[in-house]
Amino acid sequence: MPKQINGKWYVSAGELADYIFCPEHWRLRKIQKIRNPNIENIRISQKEHQDWILTIENLLLINKILRIGIIILSISIMIAYFFGKISL
Repeated sequence: MPKQINGKWYVSAGELADYIFCPEHWRLRKIQKIRNPNIENIRISQKEHQDWILTIENLLLINKILRIGIIILSISIMIAYFFGKISL
């Protein structure tokens, strides 16, 4: 919460960072004075985030493999075409 020092109002950088990171978390801590979050919900959320990250990483790997496969296939077709093995 803002503090008045020598007639001027100040907000700490840490409090601004908390608000920017998650306004709802800031509101619950500073306005409603809720100090003990539901640890089980936090664990569930962390697990969901980890699962989501693994899914995204797997999709990115599949995408990379497919792109490399398409490049190799394209190069193979071009080489075969230039050496007369196939005609279009």
